[in-house]
Amino acid sequence: RWTGIVCVIALVLRPQLPFTSVLTAPPSTVAPITQEDLENGAYLEFRESWITRKRHNQLMWLPNSTEAQQGQISGIGPFSSILVVGDSYADDVDMGFHCWPTHLSRSLRLPLLNVARGGSESSHVHAQLERAHSYSRQQLNFKPQEALLILHTGGNDALHSLLKPWLFALLLSDLYSLRNSDVSQDKQETLELAFATRVSQSILTELDLMLGTAASLGHRNVLISTVPIVPSLPLARLLVHLLVPGSNATFVTQTLRSIGGSINKQLQTKCIKLAEKHGLHGWIFEEGKSLDRLAQQSDASSLGPLAAMKLALSRVYRTILDLTGSRDASRPFHHFWHDGHHPAAAAHQQLGAEVIDLLKTA
Repeated sequence: RWTGIVCVIALVLRPQLPFTSVLTAPPSTVAPITQEDLENGAYLEFRESWITRKRHNQLMWLPNSTEAQQGQISGIGPFSSILVVGDSYADDVDMGFHCWPTHLSRSLRLPLLNVARGGSESSHVHAQLERAHSYSRQQLNFKPQEALLILHTGGNDALHSLLKPWLFALLLSDLYSLRNSDVSQDKQETLELAFATRVSQSILTELDLMLGTAASLGHRNVLISTVPIVPSLPLARLLVHLLVPGSNATFVTQTLRSIGGSINKQLQTKCIKLAEKHGLHGWIFEEGKSLDRLAQQSDASSLGPLAAMKLALSRVYRTILDLTGSRDASRPFHHFWHDGHHPAAAAHQQLGAEVIDLLKTA
């Protein structure tokens, strides 16, 4: 069991190797940026590992096509552009396909500046924002007061905490407290858990700093995504099975609903207050709830340990295929999940549509 735990953590949380090169497109091309995008003025900076050839976004600019008109969807905006900071859920290069912020920009026909990078924690988004503004001052006619700032972070704060002994101990304590608790499921979802509280407090501290900087740079509108720690997430289900041997599917679902719900409840309550504190108009996208519902609709919400392990290992398998130049490197391993903790391309498209609905009704 412990061998499985160590393997999963090592695979998913492997450190970012310093042996990388910074490449640009043009002249390079890398999925999902197409030659047509480059001809329309797209620009990409990305890092590529010398060893695994794994790529992560550093800066991506997708201009609006000349014939498209902005603000085509009534009731949204007015925005003149979208700026994205965050982690792999918004990193098109890491995923190899367009994530939901890009789908949103294309649906709204707005130019997109994306500096999200896979593996980033909440402590990294401040530097990402400054990098975006440094580039925009030099290259673009970017107006922050008219932009929609999208912030997607926090998931890696929770994942990487497994490598910190004191937080890992808090997680174990919470898991076994929930297992031994005779509290009903409804009340479990309202419990304040030590691990969830520490993680959410750390994220909120960084968001406070970042939102203050955003306001000082002229931003007025921010959309903040909640953390995608939900019962349907295959890797999360696998970890609960490994850490609490003998767990049944019902316990795993209830436990993840309690932990993820506790983190997101604290974030959701305080993020709007932080936005107001800094004079920003904020929206909260409950990505976790949307992801869970979409997974249920796709019959992908309760994968067992073996299926979850296969998805977690798919990252390694893709790396091997990519190194060998196989055409199968980008093929999907599951109809809904890209790997153990990321939704596939079709799910991102659906998430983008849900953000449009949120902006319409807000």
